[in-house]
Amino acid sequence: MKKLKKRKVGMFFVILIVLFLLGTEAFTYFINVSYRPDSLPQQYFRIILTIPLAIGLLLGYTWARWLTGLLSVFATWGAAVTAIMLLRLSENTFLGGFYLFLCAGYLFAAWALLMSESVKSYIRYMRRHG
Repeated sequence: MKKLKKRKVGMFFVILIVLFLLGTEAFTYFINVSYRPDSLPQQYFRIILTIPLAIGLLLGYTWARWLTGLLSVFATWGAAVTAIMLLRLSENTFLGGFYLFLCAGYLFAAWALLMSESVKSYIRYMRRHG
């Protein structure tokens, strides 16, 4: 029974992380459409890479867990630096606060994917039974 609960928590974490990643990509796309339309090709490329990574994570591929976890570590650092710059140099506190939210989300994703026993249990289950 304990393994089942751990696996369900891991599945919840993975679904939450996938929704977070896809949501941030969608939000970034809409920001780029409004403020920086010249960076849209880069955004299309990111979306094209994020979708298979999310599917791999949901299907329980170990490479997707590690890659998403490592990218989340780097994204945490990038979001923190961006939030500090926006909060210090700009009067737009909404975007600075949003990047603080992103920092917390990426930090949670990195912890869950690289350290959480629940996510590891879910990945093991999906590899065996998926």
